[in-house]
Amino acid sequence: TSWRKPRGIDNRVRRKCGGTIRMPGAGYGSNRKTRFMLANGLKKFVITNVKDLELLLMHNREFMGEIAHNLSARTRKIVVERAKELNVKLSNGEARLKKAENE
Repeated sequence: TSWRKPRGIDNRVRRKCGGTIRMPGAGYGSNRKTRFMLANGLKKFVITNVKDLELLLMHNREFMGEIAHNLSARTRKIVVERAKELNVKLSNGEARLKKAENE
């Protein structure tokens, strides 16, 4: 659940007593230009199927893809291969893929 303003008569947070959490205000927001930005300077876009990669084709300098957690290993493999073709970066491209063993 999201933040709800405390309204109780004896609430410590509402009365701003020491040792309690701060009340959120407008001044605690992050900069608009850097909001939702990852450490590498790109924003995240969740990919649920192969068609979602085409959306990132024109925006690959601004967004990077993140494969959704509920994709199967077979679909992940297809998404990773297509992302390499389109030159789209993936944040979790190696996740849940079996490595080819060199024998």
